[in-house]
Amino acid sequence: FTSQARCYGLSSVLTPIVLGMGWRMVKFGRWRDGVWFGVAEFASLLAFPGSLYCIATLNLALAVMIGWAWRKGDSGARARFWRWVVVNTAAATAFGWLMAPAFPQMATYMNNGFQHGVMPPFWYVVSYNLFATGMHFEFPRDPFFNTDRSAPSVLLWLSGDFWRAWPVALWSMVVFPAAVVAGFVRWARQADRSFTLLVLMTLAAGALCIAHHALFTGCYIYSWYAIYTLPVLVAAAAHGITWPLDRRGWAGAVVAAAAVGVLAISHPWA
Repeated sequence: FTSQARCYGLSSVLTPIVLGMGWRMVKFGRWRDGVWFGVAEFASLLAFPGSLYCIATLNLALAVMIGWAWRKGDSGARARFWRWVVVNTAAATAFGWLMAPAFPQMATYMNNGFQHGVMPPFWYVVSYNLFATGMHFEFPRDPFFNTDRSAPSVLLWLSGDFWRAWPVALWSMVVFPAAVVAGFVRWARQADRSFTLLVLMTLAAGALCIAHHALFTGCYIYSWYAIYTLPVLVAAAAHGITWPLDRRGWAGAVVAAAAVGVLAISHPWA
């Protein structure tokens, strides 16, 4: 148990703070928002260094936002840029000072001691379902699945045995992705576009993590290495499920109630 207590939960708490404070720093240009952004990203990196992917993509988006405002002639863009540089430099310096002695050991372990391998198609299915349902899914332990975990065999499992637990399958394959997409659409239509960009970049960080290890390091990554995407997915799903309630009448309430009902059936503890 202690070997798995690696602050993944703390990382998932800090990610929304980093996202929110970064947006406020660029939007309102106040030092206090910038300081909290720097503290939050430092704490996020210290809790889980793998959150570097999230920190990097969010800062890229913040840089684009500042550059766009500067190009449009925003008088406060210059000050926001230097504030962004200062807080990032301070956070990076503090993190590097604390972690520098461990960097050579981490590099050696990643190259020699860490598990290496290719993530087969079933890895993506299991990882998605872990984030969508909070449950680990195991493929049948028979010779067919032990020797053939290619894309056709995974699709066969998804279209057959997976649906024996139909409430979970309905939530995972239909309701949850529809709710997440609806949540992002609602953000894009109702919220500030710069905020929507930051949320999307948080998801892009997970994809960047997978692509980096799959294409360059060869390290086998575990699903929870992208834990920083979970708060965004949950918030988007909740935002999407409650969107029909914005409409007057009973139709929207029925849609929202149906989605919540599928969640309750598939997750009794919810």
